[in-house]
Parts: sequence; structure tokens; C-alpha cells
Amino acid sequence: MANTLADLETRVQDYLDKEVDEAGRFTQTRLDRAINDGYIDFCNKTRSKNRTASVTTVVSQSAYDLPDDMLRPVRIVYNDTELTPTTYDALNRERVGWQEEDAGTPDSWYINAAGSIAVVPAPSVNTYALSVFGEIVPSDVTGGLALLSASTDTPALPYPYQVAPALYAVAYLAAHIFSGDAEAQASGQLAAAEYDDMIGDFIGSLVNESAYLK
Repeated sequence: MANTLADLETRVQDYLDKEVDEAGRFTQTRLDRAINDGYIDFCNKTRSKNRTASVTTVVSQSAYDLPDDMLRPVRIVYNDTELTPTTYDALNRERVGWQEEDAGTPDSWYINAAGSIAVVPAPSVNTYALSVFGEIVPSDVTGGLALLSASTDTPALPYPYQVAPALYAVAYLAAHIFSGDAEAQASGQLAAAEYDDMIGDFIGSLVNESAYLK
């Protein structure tokens, strides 16, 4: 049993008591975009989706862009060795002269001011890629978690939480498309509250599962 994109579309229209109107502002494109925005927002706030990406290294280059769908790197491996996470400030305190180090075998990584990952020292060879494990959101990035596009597509979430993108969409559409409709506003406020509760419940379930596994 699952909630498909078609099911979520129907749920949003039922909540708002509105039907898609291609001649107006409530189009199919806006409806599906709002649902996918909810899918992205839920995965971002619950930090529940992840993947490993391979990032090609360049000799003497320290900084590398994250894949477009990756919000937060968690672990980075270089030549089968996990690098130590650190910060720019910690490097300045604990590793005097680190910015002048010769290229070599990276042993640490941090997020620089531009939001890229930076390894220290920069690699002296391009033989090995960085294996970056991190938290992601749905996107159109190859190898990532796909957005919902076909009517039979289903959010990659446990069944009780698959309706979350629809709740987000109801709240968003009520605020931005039907701002002058009192009934839609009431539906949007209820949906927003239910969505926030669902995020809290989901995060709580992850915390409880983590504690149980320990």
C-alpha cells in the first residue's frame, strides 16, 4: 500500500476543495511543484535521506563542490581512509601553517566559506576520488533520490508519512494561490499544523530507533 503522486494530487484538491484549473492559477504544474517542494522540505527537515557520491580529485586542489542534491556531507573517504572532519577555525588553532602545506595525502576535511568541501592537505595525485556520504533531498540529479513526476511515483518515505508532501502543498497553495479564500486559508492552517506535527513525529521515531539500536 502506498500513496502515489496521483493520490497526493487528489488529497490536495480535496483538502482545498478546489480542482485544477489550467485556465487559472491553480494549474497541474503548480500543484505538482508544490507537492515536490513538500517532499524536498520534509527530507531536508528530517535529514532522513542520504547517499554516497564520488567526487573526482585534482592535483593540488583543496576545494570541491558538493553534488547539487547533497545538503550536508557526513563522512568522506579517500583511498579507503576516512578523513577527520574539522573546521576552518579549528585548523587555525591546532594546525599552524596548514594553508601552506605541500600537497600530499588528505587526512582532514571541512566546509569552506563557499559551502564546498575542502580537504587538507590538497591531494598530490588524482588517482583516488573522494567518496562523500551525505544527507540529500529529492532532485533531478542522476543517482540521487528522484522527484515525483509520473502519476504512479511514490515518496520514498514510510507509509504514514507519505502524505506529508501533500500537507505542505495545501499550506503553500492556500497562502500563495488562494490567499483571499477564507475556507482555503483555514484548510491551509490545519494542514501546516499537521505537517509540523508529522515532522516532529518522524524525527522522534528516528531518535527512538537510534537509541534502541545502541
